[in-house]
Amino acid sequence: GLAEVPWSVFARKLAPNPIRAISNEVNARIARGEDVLMLVGGRPPTELLCPFKSLSFDGRYGSGSITLDEADWNYGMGMSRGLPALRAWCTDFVKMQCSPAPKGQHETIITVGNTHGIMSTLLLLSDPFDFVLCESFAYSGLHAIAAPHDRLPVGIAADADGMLPSALDERCMQLIAEGRPAHLVYLTCMGQNPTGTTMPETRRRELYQVCRRHDLFILEDDPYLWLQLSGPRAEGEEEASAADMAGISAGRGASFLHLDEDGRV
Repeated sequence: GLAEVPWSVFARKLAPNPIRAISNEVNARIARGEDVLMLVGGRPPTELLCPFKSLSFDGRYGSGSITLDEADWNYGMGMSRGLPALRAWCTDFVKMQCSPAPKGQHETIITVGNTHGIMSTLLLLSDPFDFVLCESFAYSGLHAIAAPHDRLPVGIAADADGMLPSALDERCMQLIAEGRPAHLVYLTCMGQNPTGTTMPETRRRELYQVCRRHDLFILEDDPYLWLQLSGPRAEGEEEASAADMAGISAGRGASFLHLDEDGRV
């Protein structure tokens, strides 16, 4: 099982912004039907920033239109975790793609991009000069963001199926013997960058057990789910349908998020 979360010194110093507490209280009162107006956000009237009532589009896979209302617009300071509507969509998407387990114990947070997500995780789960385990050839963005924050990537040997569980186990034991155990491992199991390897599910399960044994958190970077290198498209061949995409997703193997039993991914 999962031991205590190894929050960094930085993470333990974080405190909620008081204005968020006020916003939450006002929103709760509004939800109860109370007539409350919040001025602290400095939000201008909606009509000044919502010039559109509807939008239409003509895309590669179809056309359509949508009607907009005030709830669709971000016209000022929003929640730190991201716009509620966008978070809800992303949560449903992650559930569809990964079917996370344990059920109901995951929450979606919106970041400004992939590297920002990596940086935030490093800041929350490691301290300066902590080791971050990764494959011997790992995404350059990890190294780029680790260096200015004084995190130390440690390469673990890999083969054609990805990181070797035996090599990860051995390195963890070495670091424990040195009195500097690692707490975080970075993995990309679909189309790993830069090697291009895709990790079989059996390998993922083996690595997960090593992480359980050494109480490692897994930072799973999975941006290449939809990248399929199956050869050039024949002339006149239709673009992949939604059903095709669902089939690709079903055949990709279980992600670490799906395999997670402890809440360590």
